[in-house]
Parts: sequence; structure tokens; C-alpha cells
Amino acid sequence: MSGMLATGTLPIRPEPGRIDFTPLITVIMALLFVRLVLGLRLTWQVVVAVVVLGTALSWAIEAWGVLVPTAVTLVAATILTAPLHRGDDGGSASSA
Repeated sequence: MSGMLATGTLPIRPEPGRIDFTPLITVIMALLFVRLVLGLRLTWQVVVAVVVLGTALSWAIEAWGVLVPTAVTLVAATILTAPLHRGDDGGSASSA
């Protein structure tokens, strides 16, 4: 019960002898987010950064629950990639 109160989620631990796929799933979802939502090309530097930060996000989710680490990650990614999107016209049809 104290685990649920401290993190906002139930602590999910894999059984001994089983593989925990949570970090792998987190990294795959982070790669999809970076490519499809943020629109970045997946160069080797981006992939390495996403793998490292996705693994760190997975550990943060285990420690603090899903909401806070995911929200911080989404906001940080949006702020860090904002300069890349400044030249975009936002999809407007008229360009004068």
C-alpha cells in the first residue's frame, strides 16, 4: 500500500527469471515520438540520445510513476526542439 501512495501506481516488478521489457518498450515509444510527433530525422546521434534518455525515463517511471516523468520529458523535448520548428509556417496555405 505504501508503494501505491508514494508513486501513484502499483509497483510492477517482473518475476525472478523473467525479462522486464519496460525499458525496451519505453525506448521504442520514445523513438516513435521523436520521429512522428517532433518530426526529427533519426540520425545516429538522435538514436543514441533517445536510447539513453528513454532508458532514464523508464527508470524514472519505475521510481515516480508515469505522470510526472512523462510530462517533464514531453515539455523538455518540445522546448529543446522548438528552434528547429521556428521556420515552419504551421501548415498555412498562404505564403507571401
